[in-house]
Amino acid sequence: MRISTTIAPLTALRLLYLLFSLLLVFQAQAQSSLVYTNDLEDLPTGQYSDNDLKEALGVKFCNGCDEGRVYVTNTPDRGKVLDIRYPRGQVKPSNSGMQTRITFPGDQSYEELYLSYWVYFPEDFEFRAGGKLPGLMCNTQERNMTLRLMWRYDGLVEFYVHYNPNPARPDYQASINWSLLDPYEEPNGNPQPDQVKFQRGKWNHIEMYYKLNTPGQSDGIMRGWLDGKLAVDIRDNGNFRMADEGDIRMNTLFVSTFFGGSDESFQPQKDVQAYFDDFKVSQTRIGSGIDLPPNPIPDGERVFSFKKQGYDYYVDSGDGAQNQQPLVLSEPRSTVNQQWVEIDVGNGFYAYKKKGTDFAIDGGRGGRRGQTVKLYAYNRNNQNQHWKKIPVGDGHYVLQKRNAPQFAIDGGNGAQDNQGLYLWDINFFNVNQQWKFEPVNPSAQPSARHQQLVTAPVTMYPNPVSDRLYLKDL
Repeated sequence: MRISTTIAPLTALRLLYLLFSLLLVFQAQAQSSLVYTNDLEDLPTGQYSDNDLKEALGVKFCNGCDEGRVYVTNTPDRGKVLDIRYPRGQVKPSNSGMQTRITFPGDQSYEELYLSYWVYFPEDFEFRAGGKLPGLMCNTQERNMTLRLMWRYDGLVEFYVHYNPNPARPDYQASINWSLLDPYEEPNGNPQPDQVKFQRGKWNHIEMYYKLNTPGQSDGIMRGWLDGKLAVDIRDNGNFRMADEGDIRMNTLFVSTFFGGSDESFQPQKDVQAYFDDFKVSQTRIGSGIDLPPNPIPDGERVFSFKKQGYDYYVDSGDGAQNQQPLVLSEPRSTVNQQWVEIDVGNGFYAYKKKGTDFAIDGGRGGRRGQTVKLYAYNRNNQNQHWKKIPVGDGHYVLQKRNAPQFAIDGGNGAQDNQGLYLWDINFFNVNQQWKFEPVNPSAQPSARHQQLVTAPVTMYPNPVSDRLYLKDL
């Protein structure tokens, strides 16, 4: 039987209609999953008193409103936003920022939710030792649990949790870092090298996900995304609910932001302010709309040069390409010898092919100290060519070998021409293993149309799983 591959005009119209119908279904699903949303566009601008906010948001109180710390302001880039003031030298919600609670419509409560919003810290904002940011909560006569965020020194991001006080959770930590390496430990009192930071002078998008644990079990989930990138992923929380606390459920948006702690290290040294916009609470992933990295090469390739931390020397393959060709350091040269095409091979690992060739960075079989890093014919299934990109700050990464995760690519002490690359014990604080990824063509960006198409969210089951629907040339 012969099957025709030509689509008749009528069939094409039906296909287009089907795709359009699917889009409407996806949109309806996304809307039905929303629990609460407020982009502030319906609110009048100006200073808000306690009574003003009660009327505008249907809340019962507002710390900071009558004290002149809460405004709605019009901005050129985001329209109307919440404008919060933090007076010099003041901490706690009675004297800094604002605090109120927004109960979900219909007094509904949930065991798992996503919350997202945007926050802007001006260039002169002082982070000091830290301050609180909005989150979710359980608020009933019998139970109380708050799940907020904090900014810390230099804008470091962390969860800040207060669980129901009775019974006590003797081993729980209130502060949980946004780190994929280890959210609980701070080596020598320092943050983990991949802990993310808020940036001053730009809008930061925050999304967090909480799935409460089965009462008495350690299966609760806490996830966080900053600007669309996963920054923390905890799947064994046992403190949300003790064995007899099945009635603890999230029922409130806790709009809480102020400096504190209480000692002088938290006090801002001048009057500062921050802006908030587009609060959303949903039963499904929300997304930022900006979580697609730019394509530095117009044809869709992602091409980088790797610069050694602290030196103007780059990973260089030398001329040509053949098996066992060693990789070395070299001064910057505008040639393909220092240009590497990044290939996503799945599960968070990447391969790096020399541009214009079919040879990739290869760490050799297994792993041992001093094992040479070289070129070898690219094979997508060869784990000697798979590397995990672990961020260590300021655009630098450690490249961890997939099938020998105790080893990373090391450039050795110092830097000089033809200095060889090899494997060595992974150490996130070792600058010899820190590489700055410099896009070869950073000016190339996806078109606005492309960004708009690929950022439409599609809800999938089981939750939390999200994907995107790609439609081209309709």
